[in-house]
Amino acid sequence: MGAYVNADGMSNEEWLSKNGKRLHSVSRGDFDFRDKLPVCLVDNIVFQAAGIAFDEKEFDVFNNNNDNRPKKWFLVDKELLKTVSPELSRYLGDG
Repeated sequence: MGAYVNADGMSNEEWLSKNGKRLHSVSRGDFDFRDKLPVCLVDNIVFQAAGIAFDEKEFDVFNNNNDNRPKKWFLVDKELLKTVSPELSRYLGDG
């Protein structure tokens, strides 16, 4: 299932806009997955999910060219993401 942003008191897009850097284009080689992680805000029509690409495999899942849902990408500090995604530490192997 992966790790997702669960912002309290605001939408995921508001939280990402406030706490991350909006990226207008992305490719796998753009990230080292150390201190900052790419987050994909996916528009599912009924709701927006903010999936955290914590490694290259997860990045590829969200960056699938066959998935036509509207997406926006953000780069966010890993430690800050842990505050809104309790399951992230498990995926990173430090929790």
